[in-house]
Amino acid sequence: MKRLLLITLILCTLALAQTITTFVTDNANILSLEEKEQITQISQNLYDKGAVQYAIVTIKSLEGQDIQGAAFEMANGVLGEQGKNNGLLLLVALDDREYRFEVGRGLEPDLPDIVVGRIGRDYLVPNFREENYGAGILEASKAIEARLLGQNNSEYYVSEEEEQGLPLWAIILFFFAITMFVLFIIIFSVAGGANSGGYRRYGGGMGGGFNGGFSGGGFGGRSGGGFGGGSFGGGGGGGKW
Repeated sequence: MKRLLLITLILCTLALAQTITTFVTDNANILSLEEKEQITQISQNLYDKGAVQYAIVTIKSLEGQDIQGAAFEMANGVLGEQGKNNGLLLLVALDDREYRFEVGRGLEPDLPDIVVGRIGRDYLVPNFREENYGAGILEASKAIEARLLGQNNSEYYVSEEEEQGLPLWAIILFFFAITMFVLFIIIFSVAGGANSGGYRRYGGGMGGGFNGGFSGGGFGGRSGGGFGGGSFGGGGGGGKW
């Protein structure tokens, strides 16, 4: 019994630790021949143009392994040109219903985490939920192609979400609250001045404190943020469907 368990463990380890030798390795058998050819053509085109070494691997199961660790094991030292670090792996685990993009360090400017995250959510997840695996991978690959080749007019082009700034409704609400606060202060000051004659002194002090705080505050400070990427140890993104 122990020997059987050991053999099973070895086989599972070998299945996950395979060497990537082709653009598309469909171990889970979820791609048609036509889909595989179309995806391979995209990868080949990107490779010929020196943009990326992009591989897709599908497996039946992770056998309990973390998908990020599995993707790193497959991609590290295998994908990407030396010095350029332009490797990219899409790993799909069918039974676990998980996927992972592992992004090379050199691709961080063009494929930040937020972009691969959107590609997964927009193209992989909806198709995978309908068991249209080939369509999902093909559309995601077209999105990657559009990004890396600068095809901004492509319907598959995915841009960074504007997450550094506040949404419009929050900005409107913020200024509405400020306006109401100022009006309240003015009305209160006028009423107080009429009763005590101290309007000039009270209003001057309050106005100075408010203006100074607003102009130096952190409302616009979030625009200085950025998107983090990484090497094969951390750059990329994934999820479930």
